[in-house]
Amino acid sequence: MNKRKLSLEHKAEISEIYEKTPIIYSWWKVCLATVLTIILPGLGTLINKQFIKGALQILASVFFYILLLYAMGFGNIEGDGIFGLRKLGHADNLWEVGDARYFIIEGSLAVLFLTMFIMWNLINAYGTYKISIASKNGARVKTWTESKNYFTDIGYPVMTSIPTIAMLLVVVLIPIVTTFLLAFTNYKPNNAANFQWDGFNRFKEIFTPEWAETMQNIFGWTMIWTVFTWLSAFIISLTLATVLNNKRVKGKLLFRLIYVLPWAIPGFITILLFKIMFLPGSILSNFFGNDTFQSVPLYAKISVIMIQMWSGYCVNLVLITGILQSITTDLYEAAEIDGAKGSSKLFKITLPLIIYQMTPILVGQFMGAFNNFGIIYLYLDGGPYFTDVNLQGGAGATETIASLIYKLISAGKAGLASAMNIIVSGVIVAISVTILMRSKSVKGGVA
Repeated sequence: MNKRKLSLEHKAEISEIYEKTPIIYSWWKVCLATVLTIILPGLGTLINKQFIKGALQILASVFFYILLLYAMGFGNIEGDGIFGLRKLGHADNLWEVGDARYFIIEGSLAVLFLTMFIMWNLINAYGTYKISIASKNGARVKTWTESKNYFTDIGYPVMTSIPTIAMLLVVVLIPIVTTFLLAFTNYKPNNAANFQWDGFNRFKEIFTPEWAETMQNIFGWTMIWTVFTWLSAFIISLTLATVLNNKRVKGKLLFRLIYVLPWAIPGFITILLFKIMFLPGSILSNFFGNDTFQSVPLYAKISVIMIQMWSGYCVNLVLITGILQSITTDLYEAAEIDGAKGSSKLFKITLPLIIYQMTPILVGQFMGAFNNFGIIYLYLDGGPYFTDVNLQGGAGATETIASLIYKLISAGKAGLASAMNIIVSGVIVAISVTILMRSKSVKGGVA
């Protein structure tokens, strides 16, 4: 132990002397290190005598140069990379699939990889420049042990986040960029091999008189559907969770188990069962005394909202139950001393705390309700269909934006569907992000 103590003290003394000893570092070395880093990250680090760090940077740079080669067209299915975005291919030089969308997909990947390559080189060049300037001013660069300690301490979250961020960029960003680019083409199944850029014509088509009535009906119903299903799921779950959290209720475990049973049943089975039960002469039709749940637009909308209410409250019930159990009883006791009654405690303590903790989840559920496709498709496939109006895209009474986009893609109108998706998604994302950023849970305020 004494030997180890003396060794550590010796290293500390050497490090202190090493940091205080001035050195001479010329401007040409600063420029050379920075320029070489732009060409191949790691070379400038070697000039700064950080040999292990420089070797690791060179190994990483090999990977980024492979990405650069792919971006330039090497290793592509079609071999055009970023240049494929200019011409979108042609039937004569396509492989056996004959679909020029590969040029957009690989072009999007090329843009991403090229951006990553440039960012990698510039970040390393900037870091090398700072180290070189510090060295010129007399500072000593970090040793490998100091750099390693940084990445095992403060820099650990950054290192562990890099793989996740890279995966998200490929899995999430590429489909978004591809969809965005398709909106500016005249792509159809019959010209998949040689479609061309078409400017803003797809966006203009959405606002033509032929589509005006369709978009008015579908967007209006989609917003009604979103608000009703999203709000009703929260209210039902809040009511059930609050009642079950009352001390006077017996058999809480049994009731909670019963109330979450809809969550345990696969969603498509629940939808198909309700579809059968709403048939004329079936259980629910007889119960409500109405055989037109699947033939009259108004009742079809009511029935599909009821189905979503049944299957959508379970998640919130579990979350709100957990929040209620985490609220300390001291708050309620203090409120009772001040004369607060049951309703006052609910609206002044319980509800604000629940909303404070659930705001991000509720915003996500709002977006999920807007993009809900399964129930619309499985229940009536957007029907019943209007007979007195001429709606584009084969739209029906319960058609939502998501199901209409699906039908447009199935009908070969991918460009129009992409343009519609961009416009509507942009509006919904803007609303959701505004609500989220203005909420106290994101700002860090008090509930």
